[in-house]
Order: sequence, then C-alpha cells, then structure tokens
Amino acid sequence: MMTRFYTRLFMSLFLPALMITDAGGQVADLPDTFCGHRVILDERNGIIPWYMPRDKAYDHFLHLRWDFIRNRVPLSPGPGSRADYPQYYFYCAFDERDGRLEPDTWMNDVGEKIPNWFENARLYYAYTGDSTVMEIVMEMMDYYLDHGIGSPDFAWPSFPYTTTNAGDTVFRGFTSAGRLALHEIQVDHAAEMGLTWYRRHLYTGEQKYLDAALRVADVLAARAKKGNGEASVWPYRVVMSTGEETAAYGANWTGA
Repeated sequence: MMTRFYTRLFMSLFLPALMITDAGGQVADLPDTFCGHRVILDERNGIIPWYMPRDKAYDHFLHLRWDFIRNRVPLSPGPGSRADYPQYYFYCAFDERDGRLEPDTWMNDVGEKIPNWFENARLYYAYTGDSTVMEIVMEMMDYYLDHGIGSPDFAWPSFPYTTTNAGDTVFRGFTSAGRLALHEIQVDHAAEMGLTWYRRHLYTGEQKYLDAALRVADVLAARAKKGNGEASVWPYRVVMSTGEETAAYGANWTGA
C-alpha cells in the first residue's frame, strides 16, 4: 500500500488538534480507526491522543519523526555513489511495499526540503537539546551546496536549483515529467534556500554558507523590478541559463 512520508507526518501532527465537525457544526462521520488506532473523541469532539501518558504525546511524536529519519530510511538504490546516501537526499517520497521503503519517482523538491528540514531540526534541537538532528540536516545541506548550484556563466549565475528529478545526484531541474525545462527554478524557493544558508552561517559561523547566501541576495537584488498585477518583483519561475521568465507572477517572497 502506498504511503507518503510527508502526508503521514502532517496528518499525525495536526489531526489531534482538529475539531471534527461538518459545515453545520455537527460531529462528522469518522472512521473507527486512523493509522491503526481507534478514534476516540473528547467532550469537544477533538481526537484524543492515543499515546499514554497523554501529556507526553507531543514529545513522543517528535521522537518518532526523527527516529524514522535516523533508523528507518534505507540507503538509496544504486548505481554508483548514490547508494552511499539515504533516500531522502535524492527523493521526496517513498512507497512502502512488503515492509520495504522504495523511493517514489516524483521530483526531489530541494527548494522546500532544505528550509523545512533545517528549521524543523533547529526547533527540535532548541526543544530537546539534541544537536544530532542538526548534523543530519547539515550534511545534506553540504551535499546540496556542492551538487545543486547553477553555473556562474548563467544569466542567473551561481543560483540554487530548487527541484531536480528523483534520483539525480547532480541537480539540473525537474524535467522527467515534462513540467519544467532544464535549469528552470522557482525563484521564491531559491530565496528561501539563501535565507536558510544564512541561518546555517549564524549557527556554525561557516563562511561558505554566508558567501552562498550573499550570492543569492546579490542575484535577487540585481534583478528586482517594480511589480504590478501581471508581474511580481521577481518572476515565480525562470530558466537560469537563459534568463527566460516562464511564470511572471509570484506572491511568496518571505525568503527574499
């Protein structure tokens, strides 16, 4: 049966806090079980955590997430050096078949993975004092910085790739499904990657991550323009090699 990692994590985190009601405010029909556990509601129709003691349920959930990353994710399938790295380096989802985790073929969503994983690890470290999760994420960031930056000769020079094909060990964009062109990236996600590299610099003091963040900032500053209802300050998508704007408008610029 297909299982997607991020969907399971999202549902497990947020469902216990939901009020399970329909549009009329009545209790909606619920399955008897969810993820193998019996669904029990409290007096306000919220789902009661199944973990005991209940005041430790959140801590238990956080532990399960990182225990999965540490101990359950297998190495990537070959060939070559890809088999030296966990699946999450080169894949964004998995299928669970006969107790084995097999990588999915959808894009490796690098531009969302790096900011989300780094912030998740940082907050977990702040909450628990366990810095090993930071090491896991920073090793992955090192790989991405070495294998996921565009050419300095591109129209958008030395800018990060935000997606790539599943299984790619050198990143060049998500081309396998015909959705994006070679070297096409999402500018907003690249900006968030730059911000994350800066936060990595603040955490470790590493100059190379400050330099990487500044390269992103310099490219963005050089290409900012007055926005309007048709085109934003930066394009949403651009082909880095040529500068061709493939989607003119975007609205998520928190990283920039």
